Amino acid sequence: PENESKRAPMSCHCLGKDSPKERSACVGEAGSITSDPQDRMKEKDESHSKLATELRNQKEFLRRTVEHQKAVISRTEASKQRLVGVNEDLIMKLRETEQTRIMNEGTIDNLKQKLARSENDTETLRNELKSAQELVAN
Repeated sequence: PENESKRAPMSCHCLGKDSPKERSACVGEAGSITSDPQDRMKEKDESHSKLATELRNQKEFLRRTVEHQKAVISRTEASKQRLVGVNEDLIMKLRETEQTRIMNEGTIDNLKQKLARSENDTETLRNELKSAQELVAN
């Protein structure tokens, strides 16, 4: 209580400490109990300078992180667009392949019909030849 008036005020970052022991240690780092006003001002300036430097460093880190994330998003979007294009090409080729398959099935059916007619014609010709041979033999 007597020394309270002589104690250096806590810097703003010391107030965020959870326990009295941590706050006490923090205040001890920030300044001594009986420092004169010029020393306390110098310590405050140094503390604020350190905090400002830390803040600038954090801002720069966040800026670089955001730039990196934007670049990753950009690359991901470009990859997505390429994949969409490839997918559209594959769908088109699949449709073309399906159309070709249907046409081939039609061609196969036509060829089967022609083959059946040809086999029928061949059988008819055999029968006619056989009949003709029988007529000639008689």
